[in-house]
Amino acid sequence: MRELIFLLLGRVFSYKRFIYCTLLTIVLTACSGSGNNSSSQGQVTLEATAIRIDNTSAVPVVNGGSTPGVLYIRNYSNLDIHNISYSLDSSTDYEIWQKAIKKLGVKYQAIKENSSHFILLNPEECSTIKANGYCQLKFNTPVLSVGNKGSSLISLQYNDHQGKLHSYSQIVNYQYIDMKNITLAFFNASLNAVARQGETRYVVSYLIAGGESGSVYNQVSINSDNSGQASIKNGFVNGQQIAAGQVIPIEVAVKFTGNTATTAVLSPSYVNTNQSGYQNKSLTLNSDLFINIIPSQSDSNLIFGDTPIINLMQESTATISIVNIGNKDVSGGSIGVTLSEGVVSNNCTGVVLLANAQNSCNITYRVTQYMPGSSQIIYTLNGIEAGNDLLIWTNDKPYPNIYITPSVSNISLTRNETQVFIFTINNVGNAPLNNVTFSYDSGGSGRVVQTGSSCQKSSSSSNAYVISPLSQCSVSINFTSGSSYGSGAIVMRLSGDYNGTSYTFTSSPIRYNITEAPILTFTHPTASENVNLVVMANGANYVSYIFHVVNIGSAPAEISGYTLEGTSTSHVPHIDNALLDDPCPQSGILPKNAGCNIRVIYGPEPANLTINENGITNLVINYGGGYPNVAKNLSVPINYLLKENDSSIAPVPVDAGNLAGEGTFDSPFETNGADTADSLITLTYTNPSVNYPMLDFNIDTNNLPRGLVVAGGNCPTGANVSTIPINGSCNLILKLDKADLAIMGASNTFNSPIPYPPASWNTAAGFYEQPQVEDTNGNTSFYLEYTQAVITPIITPNPLSSGTATLSFATSNTAGYGALNINVSGVSNWLETVPVASADCSVNGADYSASCNLLGALPGITYFMPNYLQSGDKAYIPLYFTLSSGEYAYIDGTLKFIEYTQP
Repeated sequence: MRELIFLLLGRVFSYKRFIYCTLLTIVLTACSGSGNNSSSQGQVTLEATAIRIDNTSAVPVVNGGSTPGVLYIRNYSNLDIHNISYSLDSSTDYEIWQKAIKKLGVKYQAIKENSSHFILLNPEECSTIKANGYCQLKFNTPVLSVGNKGSSLISLQYNDHQGKLHSYSQIVNYQYIDMKNITLAFFNASLNAVARQGETRYVVSYLIAGGESGSVYNQVSINSDNSGQASIKNGFVNGQQIAAGQVIPIEVAVKFTGNTATTAVLSPSYVNTNQSGYQNKSLTLNSDLFINIIPSQSDSNLIFGDTPIINLMQESTATISIVNIGNKDVSGGSIGVTLSEGVVSNNCTGVVLLANAQNSCNITYRVTQYMPGSSQIIYTLNGIEAGNDLLIWTNDKPYPNIYITPSVSNISLTRNETQVFIFTINNVGNAPLNNVTFSYDSGGSGRVVQTGSSCQKSSSSSNAYVISPLSQCSVSINFTSGSSYGSGAIVMRLSGDYNGTSYTFTSSPIRYNITEAPILTFTHPTASENVNLVVMANGANYVSYIFHVVNIGSAPAEISGYTLEGTSTSHVPHIDNALLDDPCPQSGILPKNAGCNIRVIYGPEPANLTINENGITNLVINYGGGYPNVAKNLSVPINYLLKENDSSIAPVPVDAGNLAGEGTFDSPFETNGADTADSLITLTYTNPSVNYPMLDFNIDTNNLPRGLVVAGGNCPTGANVSTIPINGSCNLILKLDKADLAIMGASNTFNSPIPYPPASWNTAAGFYEQPQVEDTNGNTSFYLEYTQAVITPIITPNPLSSGTATLSFATSNTAGYGALNINVSGVSNWLETVPVASADCSVNGADYSASCNLLGALPGITYFMPNYLQSGDKAYIPLYFTLSSGEYAYIDGTLKFIEYTQP
């Protein structure tokens, strides 16, 4: 079969179109990336790269169709970084793609694609990232057959301000998902976050909405059981809608406040849905996101690519990549791989896998037999298991070929605790497995009870199932741990028969550890909040912050003391719990599920100070308890600023105009894409000095989050300066850039909290700068939330090999919109028959473009596949989506392809 990439550079020549083809080859390499490969095993890398790609859970490939996703690229430094370049494993910058896309008028004109058809859409937009900022690098997954999986390696490079070359690599895994098997859930949602105590990292997971087409989940919320260490940062606002078929990438901030490993669980729920059978249901099955928070001063942590299924009709090898996101180098020779069947023909021996994901290495598997089968892959690091996967191979012969994956791979439990787990069953073979029964091994004293299944019941027995060929289903279980401490593994076994032959298939394990330990965390502040204390040195003013500590663990916490550490200035905050409700004991017990408070006060400070002073101190709580009793601590940084009495910015009044809310964590400013009026925030900067005008006054707006821009006012920004007289003021007007927000995601929290822009100036007494500007309520930042309609184009079926493809749309958050129209282009030179539109759409007969009213009942378009291709040729027919002028919504995939193979 030939694979063709079709471009529309010409018109009809006879009845055929001009076509181009690109022969795609799979290039297998032993190692990729850059770095000093002479490093020795065990070396601690002290200088981490400033630019990192968020660790991400597997991306769901919805019903096998190419699915859009987002990589968050973050700059952890205080300097802007430019000229960042991106590459893919076996990557090609398809010049033919570029010409075609430019012809279509598509904004993405630097597309990169690898041999698996994983596509980076906008790498040019992420070539510069502001200090402490981020960029969304968008991608499309490949199309996957039922049950298939795979991975791609994304690498970036840049030179720092001293000219030193840096690199970072990240693996994106993706897996087929049948949306009928789920309701609302995080997908394959167990991932690691690794950093030193005191640092913050970010991870991404995908919330998916399943069920029947047209279903909408209302007032969706996500709650964290450990908000002090893990809370939503970007991509989601509680209370929004999600429609069936939509996939929402959500970025989570992980703050490493503790010095021991723990887990944060983020749970989605919704109030109701219009789908029959799900009214007023709060989800508990297959829904939670488990984030393993691993504080590490010097340790490695490996990320493995998912191994794609080998189709023996086309190939006999599969290659995956490995990166090390930890902070300690790893010798490739210390990475072990064991297989029950198959051959490791390439491994990482001789390669140093550098810390901080500075490079990668590849492992290649080769299958030496022709009959369909599978093999468990066990990865070890220095002899200790570090991961597992399945090597699966198939062909066109009629045999069942099943693999089973659990919803999580590792979890900590308390004694006699019950947890819900899901096993997803994929039959990638060409024959059914009949008379199927399920059994479980809990590996200890725990008990497993099967609670549900979406698998097809057998017609011959009410206690048996049928797993059809090329199908996916799932089974849910309740696991109750035993009364003893220890560890174990839960394994599912599936037994059945086909054509007189019996088969047994075994799942990957869920490894569990039963322990009881206290876990202290902050619920105020959360992981997404910063603590800033600003006080004026006038002998009277002071500020305070109350920290709320909760024991979310399974045993009482034995607190042995807490203090402020790391202060380096003359005037510092201090702890004062006088007259405080529920103060934390300096020595005592905090029961499980109980909370207490600690108050930190800054000021009053003497009025004769003539300099600004700022610093960072850490609130550190020491505790122990539980089994085993291990010494632990909880720590959070506090930023503090002392303002000189006679030259500083007065507390800033904030006018949020037509925005709802108060701009606080509990009541953020809110608006949405349906509001056609400008969304403005006006800040007033005042000079309260009685002696000094502010000369060369300037406000630094360079670090405003994307989507928030300067819209006016008379305060100087950029290279401009002005004089603010004694008791004078100026205004800074900020505006939501809704056109830019329309390409950023379903909802936006603007990387909140958003610091008020800092200022600098001169006086006769010298130069001043104020990095922390407070408002009239004493806050140094504000919170802002923006929601908009989400439009997900759905092509059914896709891929296809005959007949027609139907385009429909899943929409959510459309309340309040007076109009919402989408335009579809890109197919003018591909098709031979005018598409057919539903009542809410119209088609231009000249160029086959279309427009649909998304507020109508059932907008949709039917496309008729061409007949001019040769048998076996594959075409990627583009559909490009835009909104009508003045309408603001997020299109979940502005460029999609109908994948058509000529029969």
